[in-house]
Amino acid sequence: MNTPTHSRDHYRDSQLRELAMLLSPALRVATPINTTLHGPPGTGKTTCVRQIFTEIEECTPRVVTVLVNCESVRTPFRVFATIFRRLFGH
Repeated sequence: MNTPTHSRDHYRDSQLRELAMLLSPALRVATPINTTLHGPPGTGKTTCVRQIFTEIEECTPRVVTVLVNCESVRTPFRVFATIFRRLFGH
């Protein structure tokens, strides 16, 4: 997986590499390592995840990525419903 080097995300290169490493087992049909991103708003967390997820989706159709924004999806039911909708389309 190539890590993007956009100038606005340049300071996040090490985090992108680490996230890619944690998710890389999924490309080998193994279980990826769970991770949680945290930090102040506007620091590029969502952008990094979207970049990595886009690369994974381009690399293989066997891995389904689901981005759950806990700012808008606040209950366990809605989290599971979001994942279910992404996996099964309804």
